[in-house]
Amino acid sequence: MKKSGNNGLAIINKILIVIVILAFCFVGYLLYLRLNPSDNINSQQPKQEENIAQQENPNPQQDNTNPEQVENPAPGQNDTAQNSQEPQPAEQNPDLPPFEVYNFKYIYSIVPKGRVQKIILKTIIPQNEPERQFIKLTSIPQKPNKVYKVGSDTIAEYQFDMPSKNINIIFEGLAKVRTYDLAVARVLNKNFTPVQDLSPYLKPEKFIESNDPYIVNIANSIKGNSRAEILQNMYVYLQKNIHYSMATPTIGAKKALMRKQGKCSEYSAAMTALCRAKKIPARIVKGDLLEDGVTAHAWVEVYFDEYGWVTVDPTHQGVTEEHYQGGKLVGKKTTYHVDDTNVNYITMGRTPLNFAAFAYQCVPGSKCNVSFSNKLDWNKA
Repeated sequence: MKKSGNNGLAIINKILIVIVILAFCFVGYLLYLRLNPSDNINSQQPKQEENIAQQENPNPQQDNTNPEQVENPAPGQNDTAQNSQEPQPAEQNPDLPPFEVYNFKYIYSIVPKGRVQKIILKTIIPQNEPERQFIKLTSIPQKPNKVYKVGSDTIAEYQFDMPSKNINIIFEGLAKVRTYDLAVARVLNKNFTPVQDLSPYLKPEKFIESNDPYIVNIANSIKGNSRAEILQNMYVYLQKNIHYSMATPTIGAKKALMRKQGKCSEYSAAMTALCRAKKIPARIVKGDLLEDGVTAHAWVEVYFDEYGWVTVDPTHQGVTEEHYQGGKLVGKKTTYHVDDTNVNYITMGRTPLNFAAFAYQCVPGSKCNVSFSNKLDWNKA
């Protein structure tokens, strides 16, 4: 019995010795961490970086499909990547209008009815454009099936198979914009990379009948000693000879000039056709006009050898001054200035795709229908 008791005491003594040794090791480790804090920081740095990345881009798995990565910083990356491209000295020039910042939200809504087999949605993603706009997407919708270029435009394509619920695709972000019109171009007058092939912007196309004799005759009647003066006279001609009418369907340049009515798409088609008839490169731009309210809009860009593509908005109304004598209105005078648009835009694209387009198929042997709508909500930041 005594021998058994001695063995028990020996085991207890060994356990106590192990505990004491472990305690000394733990205290030593704590002292080491206190004396070497940099090792502790480095051990947590990967987690900190991961958390930052998740905050800046809530959908990091979408980076590979993000259209901005083609040419511009990806939406959701930090501000430094975006701001590194911004012309800060030009913005501070007192002779230039400042950039203005807007919060925006594009909402594309699709409502399937019946047995729909497939829906395909194509939408233009707004891009950064030097001297015009800087876009940062703060909320990115679900991953598109395809992202590709059409000219200078970036297209995101979504496919929905056997959809049973309403679909909403929402882009949210910040837009920093300034209209690059002639007034801005003349002040900046900076070097740019000339366009090597301008031939696509001199050819007739659907709704831009620049080779039609009717349009050629009007173009020949518009004179000027410089490209700017020709555009000024062309702008005045369009303002006086086309009556604005939202009810007008898309009819193109020739019919708009003959019927003397149209909306922004007709004004833009007419100016583009007249420019091309005079061998002046021009193209139609589509986007949103940010004025009293938000309006889907079309305008024109005309190429100047010294400035590149310059914004001209033939729909924009002139400034009317009222003249009074003795408190009575005796006359009005409207002045048209093609070189200063005095409004801001968010540019979407320059392809025939009008912001977004969709197509769908029904399940064979079934009936179905799909309705589509889109809108822009915005406010000054």
